[in-house]
Amino acid sequence: MIPFLHLNKVQKSFGNVPVLRGVELALFSGEIHGLMGENGAGKSTLIKILSGNLVADNLTCTMNGESLSLAEARWSGKLAMRFIHQELNSIAHLSVAENLMLGKQLPTLAKIFVDQQTLSELTQAALAELGITHIDPQERMSQLGAGDQMLVKLGSAFVVESGKPVAQLYVLDEPTASLMPSETEKLFEALERLKQKGCSILYVSHRLDEIFQITDRISVLRDGRNTLVEKTKMLKPRTVVEAMTGRQISQHYPG
Repeated sequence: MIPFLHLNKVQKSFGNVPVLRGVELALFSGEIHGLMGENGAGKSTLIKILSGNLVADNLTCTMNGESLSLAEARWSGKLAMRFIHQELNSIAHLSVAENLMLGKQLPTLAKIFVDQQTLSELTQAALAELGITHIDPQERMSQLGAGDQMLVKLGSAFVVESGKPVAQLYVLDEPTASLMPSETEKLFEALERLKQKGCSILYVSHRLDEIFQITDRISVLRDGRNTLVEKTKMLKPRTVVEAMTGRQISQHYPG
């Protein structure tokens, strides 16, 4: 099976300090891929390279078996991605709908005025992907609790913009940090729907229970190297922890 996106031999150093030392990441369509590692393992650097916020010192990239640069994949629209980070980064005095559209093109009337009706419809449709019906698109973000604010941020990844390619890859970095268990379940249900649509999902988390619940495969990084890549159903929590830490675990973890 050919990966939707395959990054290989990814290297990145800051000065004389190597952060990524030949990392490989293969993402498949219709799959949720968990990325784990302790702080400093290289996860954030890899995500920043994927998003274009950092440039790798070296890497090879293929999409559906076609060799191309990662920058070419992004700018050509072949690789349409959505990133969801754990920080809220919301603007309190703006409405839910306006926050949902931050960084996106607002629908307009006569290319002058914001089309509030379309904006509200886009917001409701995006939130509906998460099973959310209790949040008013016109409500100010400052009136929402932390959990609902995070749900709005998650909803922004599901906005369908006119003239823009539909996202094929979703990258979620610790998305449940501010969520209640019921909200986390709504997120997982949305991810399963994306998976069924053939999307590829990279799920970054320190929470083993979430990783084992939602993912199909797991990659573990330690000191900038791959220490484990395997189907989730073939693994036990102890094996993943040992790959993360480099130490044998004899207690506290099953298996």
